[in-house]
Amino acid sequence: MRVLIMFIFLISFVFADIKNVKLPYDLSKLNLTKIQKQKLKKAIINYRKKLNSLHTKEEIIEYKVQKEFLKDFEYRNLLKEKIEVKKKLIENEFEFLKQLHTILNKTQREKFIKQLKEWEIE
Repeated sequence: MRVLIMFIFLISFVFADIKNVKLPYDLSKLNLTKIQKQKLKKAIINYRKKLNSLHTKEEIIEYKVQKEFLKDFEYRNLLKEKIEVKKKLIENEFEFLKQLHTILNKTQREKFIKQLKEWEIE
């Protein structure tokens, strides 16, 4: 159910244009300039598109696991695929954080880092 809700949420951002993207509450408190907001919205859209694609790949792998489980369960290839997708998810998250780092100034980064533990990018 969580995956379905997340999928629907992410699809809405994939088809949304930049004007309609809302910043997460934590970022709206950072007193962003207009240029920063535009750059951040583009970064969020790009991140969410990649995230959506990777979650779709994860779901496909889970489906393959279910099918394979009913057979002789040759899991090695599926394990490699799943590890690769997880690796790409982590890389995507850090690419987004790197973009966020370049967009924010030092003061904004200091404010943001205090909330990083509670802030869930997905």
